[in-house]
Amino acid sequence: MDIGDALLAEKQDQNRKCENCDNDYKYKCPACNTKSCSLECINHHKSKTGCDGDGMKKHIGRNIAISQYNCDDMWRDFNFLEEMRRRILNASRHQGKEKHIENQIIQENFGLISSLRGRIGEYKGRVKINKEQKLVTVIKETSKLPRHSPIPLLKKACSIRKIKIYFCPINEMEIRKNNTTYYNKKDDLLLWKMEFNIYQDNNLIEKKYLDNISENEIVIETILKLMINLDKNNIKQVLLMNNFKDENNKAFQEMDLNKSFKENLIGKNIIEFPRFKVEIHKS
Repeated sequence: MDIGDALLAEKQDQNRKCENCDNDYKYKCPACNTKSCSLECINHHKSKTGCDGDGMKKHIGRNIAISQYNCDDMWRDFNFLEEMRRRILNASRHQGKEKHIENQIIQENFGLISSLRGRIGEYKGRVKINKEQKLVTVIKETSKLPRHSPIPLLKKACSIRKIKIYFCPINEMEIRKNNTTYYNKKDDLLLWKMEFNIYQDNNLIEKKYLDNISENEIVIETILKLMINLDKNNIKQVLLMNNFKDENNKAFQEMDLNKSFKENLIGKNIIEFPRFKVEIHKS
């Protein structure tokens, strides 16, 4: 091992340490990201710094230029909106009638929600935000699914298959509106919408979408149907584009070309529907 590798290993090892002792950390403070390994260390951190561990307060104070806004920031906003929705719904249940959600909370948070939704929209480049829409509309969109919504069945079917699927809480987002994935309960079959990003020499040359792809289809057969003139020997690799980094910080996870999508997606995290990066060799 050279000096560079040794320093990198030492840095990675240090990043795993609790900031109060030398044990590996297990928790991160949602407010300040301080690493702790136990309740004792968490309490020591709070008493030492005065931090209350409320990540929502920290999030409200964040001010990020759109030029510096990235995918991680988008998902922090996403999770913040989900947490705020959860808290307001919990408060409304105690009141007995959901229609009497505290007007003061809605008034105070309207500007914040509009701002967050706006910058998510700017980042995605496709979302149109109606600034007249109030927070209560966001709550209704995410908490009251239509009677025939496919989402509960999809979640259950994915859970059985050991797939963690996430749905965007804002219906105007393009990815939410265009998701045609559904679960055929009679045949116990998932039919996916899929996105394929075709790369050659690290350059995106084409983006294609397919609907009603059976989970039982073999990966390489689907790719060959997608690109009729492509020889299978020219397929370098197919990667699942993952918004959630795994424990090894891999943003892409390689698929086994000779297995079905069902086998490949076991244990994976998916947002709305699978998106793949297909790397091909030059013809």
